[in-house]
Amino acid sequence: SESNPKTLNHLRLIRAQAQLGVHQLQRLITFTRLSSGVLRIDRKPVLLDKLIRERAEPHRVLLEDMGVPISFDLECPEARAVDQGLLGLAIEELASNARKAIEDSEDQGERYLAITCKANSEQGDITISFENTGRLVPAELRDKMFELFTSATGSTGIGLSLVREIVARHDGTITYDAVGDRISRFTVTLP
Repeated sequence: SESNPKTLNHLRLIRAQAQLGVHQLQRLITFTRLSSGVLRIDRKPVLLDKLIRERAEPHRVLLEDMGVPISFDLECPEARAVDQGLLGLAIEELASNARKAIEDSEDQGERYLAITCKANSEQGDITISFENTGRLVPAELRDKMFELFTSATGSTGIGLSLVREIVARHDGTITYDAVGDRISRFTVTLP
């Protein structure tokens, strides 16, 4: 028998919402396992330039479909000992946050996302930056923006706390800077 298009659409919506709920639960479980020490970092040599491109690719496609350019300035050619799955998840989260900030912005001026990876030969560390136009993190939330369940947008508030936990488990740091009144920059520094 032929299905009702309205019913099929409702079923697709229910499925999408269920998948989103499962994704959010998986992120929360990963955060909990990491922060409690149950989940350990499995460091192996990884080419960060390649990892960043691969994990940011879905967001590049979505942004370019909106007419928003994304640029990569990746200068980390040597392999680093990191947990590829977890650091990849952090990159996905930061790219997703940048894309959402651009999408949510009412400002239709110049819009972009720039992702960089730089090796500092003197100090031996690397920095990965996500700089984008769009909605800024409100000043009153910046001191606690990496705490679990903190959100300015009505999201779950899991993403940035998960990123911070992953970066900390790699002995690194993450910072946020507002550049002017429409540019955000998240910078991850790893030893």
